[in-house]
Amino acid sequence: MRWLAVTGSLLIGVALAVVGGQLFFSAVLPPSWLASSEPAASDAGTAQDAAAGEGDTRPFAAKLQDQIVLIVDQELRQNPSSSGFWLWLADLRKNRPPEEFNAALLMSQLTAPNEAYIMQERAILGISRWDILTPELRRSIIRDTATVAPRINAVSAERYRRASAGIPETERHEIGETLATYYDIKPYRLKRLGLAEQ
Repeated sequence: MRWLAVTGSLLIGVALAVVGGQLFFSAVLPPSWLASSEPAASDAGTAQDAAAGEGDTRPFAAKLQDQIVLIVDQELRQNPSSSGFWLWLADLRKNRPPEEFNAALLMSQLTAPNEAYIMQERAILGISRWDILTPELRRSIIRDTATVAPRINAVSAERYRRASAGIPETERHEIGETLATYYDIKPYRLKRLGLAEQ
């Protein structure tokens, strides 16, 4: 899948670009962003420098994320049916306003409602932001969870359990009861996901 290939390329690019202890991602970031975080007095605050990234004193990771968002956006313009990229965009938006996160998560669901790996990752991401999901997306995340629960491996089950830990216990158990009642998910599987009493 193209989104996995792009993800892998980004990670490899970062891993191979550590030179002299400084992270250098020339394929994505302007070299000026890797200079001292203190801009020169002569060029601080100018509109041209701001547009080019000069004088941006944000942490490198924040600048990198901005560039990744641009890459994901470009990919979605070229291939709007890519559920993996919609899911990636949702992950990048998880701390943005709820409507932005929900829109990307919904597009992932619409473009790949039954793709097992996407469903698993969408379930983990969605349950981590359960508090801001629309009713429609909550139902979608429950369906995704019901599909992946019987086959999820131990590592991913632990990721799901940690992602669901922020939901109040009574509400988590209500989700578990819904899964047990309507999807016949066994209690031991729900316990693995943190959706039933241990």
